[in-house]
Amino acid sequence: MSKDNSTGENDSIGKPNRRNIIRMMGAGVVGIAGLGTASAEDVNSDEEIDLEALSGSRKEKAIAIAKGTHQYKQLYAKLQEEYDCHIDVSESEVLESTDQYGNPYQAVSFFPTPKRDSEEAPDNVDLVVTLKDDSLFDAGASVTDQRKDHIDIKLFTINNGQIEVESGSSEDVTVQVSRCGICRDVSTVLCNRGCSLGGATICAIAGFGTVGSIACAAVVSELCRRYGGNINRACRRFNICNRSGIC
Repeated sequence: MSKDNSTGENDSIGKPNRRNIIRMMGAGVVGIAGLGTASAEDVNSDEEIDLEALSGSRKEKAIAIAKGTHQYKQLYAKLQEEYDCHIDVSESEVLESTDQYGNPYQAVSFFPTPKRDSEEAPDNVDLVVTLKDDSLFDAGASVTDQRKDHIDIKLFTINNGQIEVESGSSEDVTVQVSRCGICRDVSTVLCNRGCSLGGATICAIAGFGTVGSIACAAVVSELCRRYGGNINRACRRFNICNRSGIC
């Protein structure tokens, strides 16, 4: 994994450290009423999630706020510079959920499309801005490129006005308590929304509005590489985090 920094304006987002906020779920045991306990390996991943796709004026308002932030403009400029991307706002999605305290937040997901029609163009580019109380909470972008047996990943986040770029691969996913916890969270989102959303957006929803780190993006990429369009069916049949070897 590698990292570099790109300087932007010095305007901090003002939030808890994103490296520590991705909540850790799943201690390996899940309680079942009347049956004592069962190993998480025996429980499928098809759990409910409080997630609403906004439409109409609420969607338009969230998109306008997100587009007006410096962080959106900063990330978009970076993606344009590196991949010659264009954003069609009409294709954007706004998803609303609640954090651990029951407070609502919105993940405004944009889908930058690389203009370059070449083998160098990445397979997927995702830019997300999260809002709380109609104000910026976090922002980030992910870029993924499918290889023969893995996915290359870049994650763009902003800290103290600087764009941080982390590089990794779906091969970086190993059996660790932290990544198992991340997998429990992101799998709940993936099992409900599928792999149509980008890694930055999935991680932002799973992280209560915080985009997270390359570890989260790697988990999302590995699950989607393995299950792709069949992930919803897989979730109903078994626990995808255990079956994939992440937990």
